[in-house]
Amino acid sequence: MTRRTHAPRRKTLRLALLLLVALSATGLVLNASATRQADAALGVQERVVEVEWMGHYRDVRALAADADLVVVGTPVAIAHVGPPAGDPDALFTFYRFDVERALQGDAPDALLVRMTGGDVPGLRVRIADEPMLETGARYLLFLRRAGPDVALDGELPYFILGGPQGQFSMRGDVVSSADARLATADWVPLKARDVPLAAFWTGRAGESS
Repeated sequence: MTRRTHAPRRKTLRLALLLLVALSATGLVLNASATRQADAALGVQERVVEVEWMGHYRDVRALAADADLVVVGTPVAIAHVGPPAGDPDALFTFYRFDVERALQGDAPDALLVRMTGGDVPGLRVRIADEPMLETGARYLLFLRRAGPDVALDGELPYFILGGPQGQFSMRGDVVSSADARLATADWVPLKARDVPLAAFWTGRAGESS
């Protein structure tokens, strides 16, 4: 059995500032601490960055009010960017997201979604409590347009509003929280479990009986 070591470590001011700039647009604040895990068997270093979200959305209307787009679709391809030398947490993943349906906004047939974290040889970076998208899975996403400083090959990406709060899984026409942990987390006011999309979108989100 591989032994994982957990060594909390206070980040440098430079790293904290870098991540604060990169993450503040998505509605979170860096907690200034991270968890480092070393997997000796695979030679992969896993870093889980703890964050505090600036806003907690209590209902669908509040989430939609801050979103540029609300879309249903599927990530079909990914690209990893970073990390720069000396800043291992500054790793980002860009997803090519095929839009199946737009509930709000004038969405193109496909767009870019940018998330903090990802996988490169020897390194895995994750934001605590925020599941990464999986290619081939279907999602309901609440998106905001990112600024030109994070464009990929000239294309402006979107970020998921409120991190895990703006990400939901889709099974048929039914909405659920994107991760089982989020469905029971006290800090996430807006939860869903097998809620019909029509009911969820009109603000009547909640766990089904």
